[in-house]
Parts: sequence; structure tokens; C-alpha cells
Amino acid sequence: MNTTELFTELNNSSLEVRLSAVRELGRRIKSKEITMAKETSQTNNHIHTMFSFCPHYPTTAAALSKKAGLQTCGSADHDSYAAAPEMKEAGRQIGIGTTVAVELRVDFSEFGFGDRKINNPDSLGIAYVIAHGIPVIHADRVNKWLKPINLARNLRNQRMVGDLNSMLAGFGIKPLDFERDVWAASEARNGGSITERHILYALSKRILDENQPEKVVDYLTDKLRLRSISPKLQKYVTDPTNPHRVYDLLGVLKSEFLPGFYIQPNTAECIPGSEFLRFTRSVDGIPTYAILGNIAESPTGDKKAEKFEDEYIDTLVPTLVDAGFLGLAYMLTRNTREQALRYKALAQKYSRPEINGVDINSSRQTFECKELEQPGFEHLADSAWMLVGHEYEVCNGRAGVSFEKGISLATRDKQIKHYADIGRRSVHEA
Repeated sequence: MNTTELFTELNNSSLEVRLSAVRELGRRIKSKEITMAKETSQTNNHIHTMFSFCPHYPTTAAALSKKAGLQTCGSADHDSYAAAPEMKEAGRQIGIGTTVAVELRVDFSEFGFGDRKINNPDSLGIAYVIAHGIPVIHADRVNKWLKPINLARNLRNQRMVGDLNSMLAGFGIKPLDFERDVWAASEARNGGSITERHILYALSKRILDENQPEKVVDYLTDKLRLRSISPKLQKYVTDPTNPHRVYDLLGVLKSEFLPGFYIQPNTAECIPGSEFLRFTRSVDGIPTYAILGNIAESPTGDKKAEKFEDEYIDTLVPTLVDAGFLGLAYMLTRNTREQALRYKALAQKYSRPEINGVDINSSRQTFECKELEQPGFEHLADSAWMLVGHEYEVCNGRAGVSFEKGISLATRDKQIKHYADIGRRSVHEA
């Protein structure tokens, strides 16, 4: 089997085949039959996988991260922890630090932000948060906890497909089938979640399958009545040689068409923030607030230019620290340098660890994170390794990180360095 075939097997729908492939990849790396890129200072703690929405299974995500020269990589799926065991095993086989997380939407009403747009483009009072660094020894508890959240989400997903079909009928377009077109394209049968992107993916495939490439933009403007498609995206979706067309079209639909059938989630799906904090701490996770910040242009084309929490973040962060959030996450690939420096200063003011990453959910996105190499953010590599070391220690019966309110910046940095060193050593012990 050549290298191209081996990487194809890493993304096979069979877990057994994927694990066999990653073991073979690890063997070839160790024997120097395959040479990966020279290791950089880059990391990524926020890779979506096939278990929420992404074209990559965890084995592929780990291998592409290694190929890009990343030191560490981490899965962070929406409402799902199913990628975790596979991601950890892939890292062990190919020699890359791995960390695992769950990304959720929670109700921030109890924190006084119920009527504000926080870091969620779709809902007021609902925020994206991340349970970082949950050790895999807690997998059964985490999966059980997430089950009712996904049941509630899928009831809403089915209702949204119904509302979408009503819209499509008005345009003379045949309806989507939730089971055949949406559920079957997900990993829900294996513990994955189904998101709005799965619905839009099904619609994107339908549009591309039924229209000649040069007619796609006319279809979007005449049939779906979309008016704000940039010239760049028009070029992408009409190019038959573009291997990312379905994801590019999905981005257009998410930004311009989703609001027409989107149904707001309820509190069964978006639990109170205090419940998220309680459970995450109970499974040795690091509850983290993910700063979005005002957006001028979305890197993946699926978010409109819009204002989020920047105007009141100096009030938001101390409120969340008081509530029990331990980490602050932001994205150097999405935020401007000025924004990132502001978030860094806030994290240091309140002695919170900074966790960075790139929310990969499209085949168009590269696994390189060169922005992490810019001056002033070198410390983010230690934060990534801290997560690896934290999980390693808990899985081996020892205490993990404990960033409590009121600790000094020096204590924060010392603790990050301690667990980062453990994380780096753990990869060599695998």
C-alpha cells in the first residue's frame, strides 16, 4: 500500500480499518519509510472531526496535523466526545501530542447575558463553551451526559428539515429526507452529533448534483433568492474542478440561507452554564469560554461581518471567572492581532490559561497554524502541551491542573509549564 492509499484508509468509515492504517503509518514513521514535516511551534486544540462536522476522522486529523508539523492536535466536537479514544490512540501511534474536548452551547441567562449576542451568531443569550482536557477514563460518563442533549438537538434538527422542506416546496425543489440525507451523512450511529451543517451539506449536495456548474449561481439567486454571494465564492461554487465545492456552497448557505429555517434551541439542548461548569469539573475537564470577537471577514465564508462580545468583554470575562470558568480560548487565525493582544491581557489579568486553536470543519482548510508563530504568542504551545499533560496525569491516577480563582499569574505560568513538561515527556513514553 503506497502512502496515498494509506492516508485514504485513515479516513475509512470503518474504525477497525482506520486504526489499522494509523498503526501502519506509525510503523512507517518510526522506520523512516515516511518522513513527516519538521516539527514547528504550531499547535491546534480545536479540530472538529467527522463526529460533529468535518470531512476528517480523528485518525486523519492527527495524521494531517503531524504532516503539517504541528506539535499537538486536539479534537473538539460539538455535543460529542466520540472522537476522543480514536484521537488519543492515533497520537500514540504516530507520535504527536493529543488532547480532547467537547464544544457545547449553553444558556448564559444566569450570568446576566440572556439578552445579549455573545459568541453565537444564531442566538441571543446562548454561548459556545468548551470542556477542554477531559481524560478518556471518563468517556462513559461524558457520553451518558451528552445523550439527552443530542436527543433534544435531533428533535430540533428534524423540525428544521421540515421547515426547510416547506421553503423548498415553494421554490419547486424536492424535499430532503432526514434519515436518508442528513442522519446517514453523520456519525450519529457511533456517538456523533448532527448539526445545522449536516442539513446544509445535504442541501448543498442536492444543488450540485442537480445543476451544471455554470448554473449554480443562477440557481442560488433565482431559486433561493440569495443576493450577497461574493465574487470569490461565486467562482468557487461554479468551478467543476474545485474539490471543495460542497463545503464552499455550504458556507454560502450557512451565512445567507440558514436563518430562513433555523429554529432556536431550548434549554434541554442548551443547558445552564452552571450545569456545564459543574459537570466539566466533575470529569476533570477545564471549562473554557471561547471568545469570538467582532468579525470583519470569516476565514471559511460561513459567518457574516458582525459584532459580538468585544464591546462588553471587560465585564464578561470577570463575570465568567467568578462563575468558575478556568480557561479562555481565542483563535489567532480568526481574530486580529489587536483583538488577540486584548484577550491575552485579560487572561493574564485574571490568571486564566489561554487555549488557542482553529475550528477546522471544511476540506478547504489547512492544518498549518502559522499565526501561532507570531511574536507575543509563543506561550500558546505550552498551553497546548499543558492539556496533554493534564489528561495524562489524570489517566494515570494523579492530580491534574487546578486553576482556581485568585491565583497569581506566576502560579498560573508555573502550573502550565509543569504540565506542559509532563505532556511532552508523555509522547516519548508512548
